[in-house]
Amino acid sequence: MVNRSLSRNCSGADSHEREKRLLLDEVVQLKKEKELLDRSLLNKDAEILDVHQQLEATSAAARTADNRIRLLDAQVRI
Repeated sequence: MVNRSLSRNCSGADSHEREKRLLLDEVVQLKKEKELLDRSLLNKDAEILDVHQQLEATSAAARTADNRIRLLDAQVRI
């Protein structure tokens, strides 16, 4: 009877250790995935910033062109 109880305890401990190892492996995998997603997010943020800067530059160029057109139009009318 003592041997059976000891055997069950070993089986239970083995099962517990196996489950613990699987959970730890999953945590490691999730951390790796999070790191990849964080990097991807940083890249996307950099892309958004770049596009925003391009938009600002294009808008400024359009305003400058519009002002130049108005100036030339005024000069033609004089």
